[in-house]
Amino acid sequence: MQQYMGHDWEKLNGKLRQVSAGQAGVWGVNDDHEIYYREETTTNPRASGSDWSKVDGKAVCVSSGAHMVWCVNGDGDIYYRAGITPRNPRGNDWRKIDGRARMICVSSYDNAVWIVNKSGEVYFRNGVSLSTPKGDDWEKIDGKLRSITVGHAGVWGVNEDDEIYYRRGTSIVEGGDDKGSDWERVGGKLRRISSGNGVVWGVNDDGNVYFRIGLEVGNPTGLKWHKMEGKLKHVSVCTMSNAVWGVNHKDNIYMRMM
Repeated sequence: MQQYMGHDWEKLNGKLRQVSAGQAGVWGVNDDHEIYYREETTTNPRASGSDWSKVDGKAVCVSSGAHMVWCVNGDGDIYYRAGITPRNPRGNDWRKIDGRARMICVSSYDNAVWIVNKSGEVYFRNGVSLSTPKGDDWEKIDGKLRSITVGHAGVWGVNEDDEIYYRRGTSIVEGGDDKGSDWERVGGKLRRISSGNGVVWGVNDDGNVYFRIGLEVGNPTGLKWHKMEGKLKHVSVCTMSNAVWGVNHKDNIYMRMM
């Protein structure tokens, strides 16, 4: 069990309601829907960074992917951040994409994008690129969820009853198919969930923090949930390093290394 314990939670400066850690660094939004980037987290995904820099725009949800950041604003409009590079980690501007969402999650290894709309419907697209800036159209996926996450451990989600689901075929150990085949119910109850590299973290309605033990080839959904110390309302694990970021009910920000 010791291999899963990692370090203690480190409290960082600032206040956020939601945070996202990915290859494009650590990003977050506060209660005023202001968007922030954590300096020095793009080139070193294991770093806690130096400070928060405000980025133009407003969002209720932000997701950090592979040199790309996506967000959703209070009206449900979807944007991605153009121009992000290691030398320009905050990018240049937000570009609007068709569709409406309540929350969004983008993969840190191939920029596949998953959204959940206000009705709980789930959609997928292959993101955008310089050669095809509009990317593919949104493809409706079966099932209804409240939130969704994508990482090397695959696509996971929770519904309005806090039930947990894994999208079969989406884990790297299963070949990492973007869309998968169908949803598999996983035991337990969680409010929020985050997929990393061979690990999945989540928090329940009481703020208790858990990670999934035993994810491996032949068993992509793992064995059981292990409770960690601390209380959080939101958690995000970086696929590139398995650094875990979270915020509590007071919007205090925490980070730990595994």
